[in-house]
Amino acid sequence: MPKLTATFYQIINPTIYSILFYGTFMKFLFLICLLTIALQSRANPADSLNKVNTVSRRHYAATKIQATPKIDGRLNDALWLAIPSANQFTSLEPIPFVAMSKESDVKLAYDDQAIYIYARLLDDSAGIRRDLSQRDQVGGNTDWFSVNFDCFNDDQNGIRFMVTAAGVQADARVGKFDLGNGNGWTNIDYSWDAIWESAVLIQNDGWTVEMKIPYMALRFPKTKNQTWGLQFSRHIKRLGETGSWQTIDPKVDGMVFQWGDLTGLENIQPPLRLSLSPYIANTFTHTPYTIDGGIKYAGQNTFSGGLDLKYGINESFTLDATLVPNFGQVQSDNRVLNLSPFEVKFDERRPFFTEGTELFNKGDIFYSRRVGGTPDDFWNVQDQLNTYEVIESNPAETQLYNATKISGRTNKNLGIGIFNAVAAPMYATIKNTAANTTRRIQTSSLTNYNVTVISQALKNNSEISFTNANTTRNGSARDANVSAARVRLRDKLNKYEVSVGGRTSQVFHPGEEGLVAGYTGDWSLQKVSGKLTWSIDQSLQTNTWNPDDLGIFTGNNYVNSHLGLYYNEFKPTKTFLQYQTWFNLNLNQRYKPFDFQDFGINTGFWGKFKNQSWANYWLYTQPLWTYDYFEPRYTGKKFKLGPFFNNGMNYGSDERKKLELYLHAASYVQSWGDLPSAFRYQFVINPAYRLSKKLRINANVFYSNHHNSYGYAGDAGENEIVFGRRTRQNLENSINVRYNFNTKMDLAFRARHYWSKVMYHSYFKLQEDGTLEPHSWSTNADLNINFFNIDMVYTWQFSAGSFINVIWKNSISRDQYGTEVTRQESYFDNFAHTWNTPQTNNLTVKMIYFLDFNKAKALLKGRA
Repeated sequence: MPKLTATFYQIINPTIYSILFYGTFMKFLFLICLLTIALQSRANPADSLNKVNTVSRRHYAATKIQATPKIDGRLNDALWLAIPSANQFTSLEPIPFVAMSKESDVKLAYDDQAIYIYARLLDDSAGIRRDLSQRDQVGGNTDWFSVNFDCFNDDQNGIRFMVTAAGVQADARVGKFDLGNGNGWTNIDYSWDAIWESAVLIQNDGWTVEMKIPYMALRFPKTKNQTWGLQFSRHIKRLGETGSWQTIDPKVDGMVFQWGDLTGLENIQPPLRLSLSPYIANTFTHTPYTIDGGIKYAGQNTFSGGLDLKYGINESFTLDATLVPNFGQVQSDNRVLNLSPFEVKFDERRPFFTEGTELFNKGDIFYSRRVGGTPDDFWNVQDQLNTYEVIESNPAETQLYNATKISGRTNKNLGIGIFNAVAAPMYATIKNTAANTTRRIQTSSLTNYNVTVISQALKNNSEISFTNANTTRNGSARDANVSAARVRLRDKLNKYEVSVGGRTSQVFHPGEEGLVAGYTGDWSLQKVSGKLTWSIDQSLQTNTWNPDDLGIFTGNNYVNSHLGLYYNEFKPTKTFLQYQTWFNLNLNQRYKPFDFQDFGINTGFWGKFKNQSWANYWLYTQPLWTYDYFEPRYTGKKFKLGPFFNNGMNYGSDERKKLELYLHAASYVQSWGDLPSAFRYQFVINPAYRLSKKLRINANVFYSNHHNSYGYAGDAGENEIVFGRRTRQNLENSINVRYNFNTKMDLAFRARHYWSKVMYHSYFKLQEDGTLEPHSWSTNADLNINFFNIDMVYTWQFSAGSFINVIWKNSISRDQYGTEVTRQESYFDNFAHTWNTPQTNNLTVKMIYFLDFNKAKALLKGRA
């Protein structure tokens, strides 16, 4: 009974605070929810756009055809003559609501196999920009045309098919994605790929486009009469002009919500969607290792094979699976020296984990890099070596046995997603150089990862969703279960939004600790449309919240209160085509015990000039002494930080010029009372130059210098946490070169060198009140670290969906700890030593072949 009482108190004590803290507002929030639901029940989705926008929703009636047009861009098929046009495009940029400067004539037809698009885009042929690029790279020096469908007509989820004037294809998912913080935004995800046909032709009076989009590339309800959301868009690069068939109001939040309607689709049947993409790959790895004080290299040749599968379970749901995947073509991570208490979050670039994953991002509890990431005990192997032992191999990535996704949306707008992956147990191989024997150390367990999502789209661009992420490991390793739920409601005018959400985490530790549970909660009230918008929101995380097994941990134990004001002007002024300003107040308090943590003010301005360049200025300040409860690395400890002021500016030149330039500069000043004040400055120079329509070079230089930074340095003994006053310099250089032979073949080269140097000037003991007292720590904690990577990838799409990749990767890492050389080396000395450091090389040849069941069936039938 005493144990039960204690547990009850531990749960109820923070809960009482939550109720008291949220009580008054929750009553108000409850009334708003009721009012919003009442408004929704009376709303007619078909006239929502009319009430928000100053223009009516346009309609286009599709024409069913018997003959099939030849996809060659010539527009000379007689069937197009009898089909009505969609025209009168309206500009979104640079000036909204005005007619586009060049006329467009678009037609749409369909048959039992596909949707067909005809587009005649008038222009001066000499001015049409048509540089080559990689597939899905649409931000370059090129004009483009796109057709967009909202096949379930839910005003929230769409797909885009785009082709540039050079004939390069791009396709994407367009949607309203919620990452669990109460704020949603329109996102265009170009990682999604489909198989479709297109052709362009440059003519004297402009350029033309023909497209064939097979139903296999689409998902739509199985009903006799279909109504889809529809949008045609066009971009004229030299004019910086983007426009569309259905007028878009930039003051209205949401893109798909503002599309027009496609009617007239009758008796179309979803085909059997089944495709296989088997691959074979051969990798040769040349790896250095230390033995008897010297460096030797081990060469290893690995032949592998695997399979990607897509299967349409029904008209709405698709199964994606990958068996023994190989992601050798993926760019190397931008590794850095991390002195913070939290891990670095790397971008996801692996195709299977980026394509069509918008459902799985809801709730912000799924960090896909956990799957197939670094083994849990990768960094602990060195500490387990005995005399005469060396690490012969220690894989830095976990091998996946398989990964599977099932996702889709019913005709009632219910989205369902299920993700599952199984990761193999991983081992480091240890060699005893004296006995010439080997042994293995397990670095990760056999692990199953699972994510399940249910998302119901409601009227007026509203939504309710639930997400669960589960991690189960073999043996006595820890398991975890995390869940998230959110309700987001908007009024029928799409002006106001109220959102409420919460998450729970349950981590099952082996041994005595057992189950540790935590939770979060948040609410927000926002004005999302109009020139002037605002948001009021609060979020709470308990001290035991931990999503780290399948998510990423960035802190807990806080109550955050935020107020934001935003003003957007889209009408041109004497100086700007458009501009925006913002002002934010942010208060952080601890959840347990409830006390002050920090208070911040952020404001800024962004403007786009009439010459298409842009600039912005921002500042952020915390004017009060604050506390950091994570930098000490021990629970119950805190570090007292002085007030600081941070400001900076950014500039981007006109992207239409051959030479593009991005500049960034920022400075940071922090007061530490009796201790020397901290000062930091940094800058970025990012030029890009187009040498021809096929060749582009991009460089990046980042430099930062932080004087008198104070942070964790190490432990001097029991209950003695040592901090240091340090100077840190970072210099990162990278160059990217891409040559496009044609629309199907390209060569990409990327080299990156990162250098970080940390020099400690004095040491301090962290006191119980968070202040620092001088300490005579004798350890030299100076650090010098380098990372150098080369990624070169040749890609040839020899058939639709089929590729040959040749990949060369070079990796060098060098670090020095606690030596005088760290202080003495100049950057150029350091770079020379880095270049002479043993390096790892990988050369991979990989072939992927796309097999479409429908095409194979038709081919076999034709031969029969």
